[in-house]
Amino acid sequence: MIKRITLVALILFIAITGTVSWLDIPVKVVRALADNYTLSHKGHTTWLGIITTNSWYHESIIEKTLRRSNIEIENKWVSYEGTRYSIFNRVIVRGHGSPNELAINGRSQWFNDELARFSDGELVGIYNGLRSNNKYIIKDTMKRILP
Repeated sequence: MIKRITLVALILFIAITGTVSWLDIPVKVVRALADNYTLSHKGHTTWLGIITTNSWYHESIIEKTLRRSNIEIENKWVSYEGTRYSIFNRVIVRGHGSPNELAINGRSQWFNDELARFSDGELVGIYNGLRSNNKYIIKDTMKRILP
């Protein structure tokens, strides 16, 4: 009787594991987002669509300046990583949006060192330029920062 239960359990385990791997059901999703306006970053890992772990947030120099100045902050979060993994940690899907060039660089130390050379008023101006949704103003804003 015990051998029969063990055999049934083993068959069920193999059937379930095979089905899950064949269907590529995502069990883990790793997400990272950049804010096109403040250049801040955030991310997390979601398990089975219900449990969130490894949440993190990187506040940019621009966002710190806006908070210090009591300026209301508007965000435009854009995903730059949205990778889904199967039960065997195999990548199923890589999907993401396209943050602006400045937002992509927002977590690097050299970029933050570049932003640190600007005054608070200039940082607020950069934020307003990025928030303008005018591609020419945004391009000029990027030229001010990136070499």
